[in-house]
Amino acid sequence: MAEKERWKVGELAKLTGITIRALHHYDQIGLLVPFLHSGAGHRLYSGKDIARLQQIISLKLIFDSAPVTARVRRPYFALQHKKPRS
Repeated sequence: MAEKERWKVGELAKLTGITIRALHHYDQIGLLVPFLHSGAGHRLYSGKDIARLQQIISLKLIFDSAPVTARVRRPYFALQHKKPRS
């Protein structure tokens, strides 16, 4: 059986967990432009597009400050300050 070469936006959303709305937004801002826009307006993504989306997701996870801040605020990351000896 041959591997799939093209995915519709809904298929890609289901495969990756990224919403259709987010994929449309990425297309609109030029961050992830699909391989092909069909005459009927359908977006078709290639394997190369999926690799690009993986990079986008990875960078988003790395540079998203909220989860990093939450992790740093956990007690086991807190610095222990000792009082100076008199």
